[in-house]
Amino acid sequence: MTSGPHAVGKLLSAAEQAPSASLHQIAGLNDKTRAILTEQDITSLEQLLMLTASDLNGLGLTVGQRNILKRVIADSKVNGDDTHDGGDVDDPCEWFEDGKTLQYLRESCRQLRLLKANNPKANLKIVVGYVEKASPAEGTKPKKCDLGDVILDHNGVFRIVTSHFPCPPTVTLTVVKQAITVKIEPAPNAVLPPTNFVVLFRPVPNPVQDGIRDVDVTGHQFEEKLVTPTQTVDVTLEPLLDNTDYEVKVLVETAVGRSPTSDLKTVRTEKLDTPAIQLINFFEANRKNLARSKRMRDGATAVTLGRKSWEYDEGKGMLFLGTTTTAIRYASTNPQSEREIAVLLVDVAPEFMPKIEGAEFHDEKTMVLVFCGPTGHGKTTQINAFVSFLLRGALTDPMRVVLVDLEALDHSLFCSLLSSTWD
Repeated sequence: MTSGPHAVGKLLSAAEQAPSASLHQIAGLNDKTRAILTEQDITSLEQLLMLTASDLNGLGLTVGQRNILKRVIADSKVNGDDTHDGGDVDDPCEWFEDGKTLQYLRESCRQLRLLKANNPKANLKIVVGYVEKASPAEGTKPKKCDLGDVILDHNGVFRIVTSHFPCPPTVTLTVVKQAITVKIEPAPNAVLPPTNFVVLFRPVPNPVQDGIRDVDVTGHQFEEKLVTPTQTVDVTLEPLLDNTDYEVKVLVETAVGRSPTSDLKTVRTEKLDTPAIQLINFFEANRKNLARSKRMRDGATAVTLGRKSWEYDEGKGMLFLGTTTTAIRYASTNPQSEREIAVLLVDVAPEFMPKIEGAEFHDEKTMVLVFCGPTGHGKTTQINAFVSFLLRGALTDPMRVVLVDLEALDHSLFCSLLSSTWD
């Protein structure tokens, strides 16, 4: 799609070749000429067609070799179309002596090659011809075409699109919890209006911030989301993984194909509140009610039965979860013997999510973990660590959520402490 004489057509048509024909595929060149061109790093028809007359004179070719090369350039076939009319052979390079014209032509070729590269699967046809007049923009009067102008033939209307191929839009990203809002602003004064915006996004690993509990997103491919264009477009990507880096880029689709993509941007979604954070927030919102303890005693023992209040140790930064006793197992069934508690079953944090009931001790699906070992060997510490792990506690949490106060525990009162906790 261009105006201009025969030689200009040769130059611009070279942009259609992908890849360009090599010197060995060009008929009419002898081995000596090929060797000289190869030494000058000229290995394709496209490079050959870009040579000026002065370039040819500087290659060190003989007069005969230059004449053969000029004839080959003039007679070369592009995409199977013979553009040589069989008459006298003109030197095509004589048209390019004007530096501005040559620069303009080369820029047109570059844009056409870029358009082809961005649209490898598109059915784009680049042809060479002469168009006297075309409109520089929609709704404007036709003007005389310049040498090397790229013309779009769209629905029977010729439009000058030189230097106006689809350009990537301006993109702004905003993270809202586990979603990303993409604000798309089309390039101003676009000759070719966008038919679609294409948002490409994918999760990527972050070795610094990802933890062992985060999902492994290595090797994910870009997903595409088509968006209908308006003056300014806001599109939301959701649902997305929490606490995960996402790469986002956007391109524009027009009548002549896709634009290059916008600059790649990376943002991180917010982390979902873990069960530990949810418990902390619940305690802060209901601190007065949760701190009221209704203590009950079993005989002479000092074990708190019934409901145990939630407690926060500001000095240690620890939140001890409240419990409600659901069952007791004694060391002996003999009513004459001392009623030493062997197993105390409790429901942990029953006020939080009360619809979730504690597990039944005799239920086959209930899993019972027993921590065994001598006094002082870390059973209680392990219970607290296990609870913290289940609740996905983190070092950055404002409080450490635990179950058993190690210092306040009287180990002589019972043998084991088992808890049935919420899922």
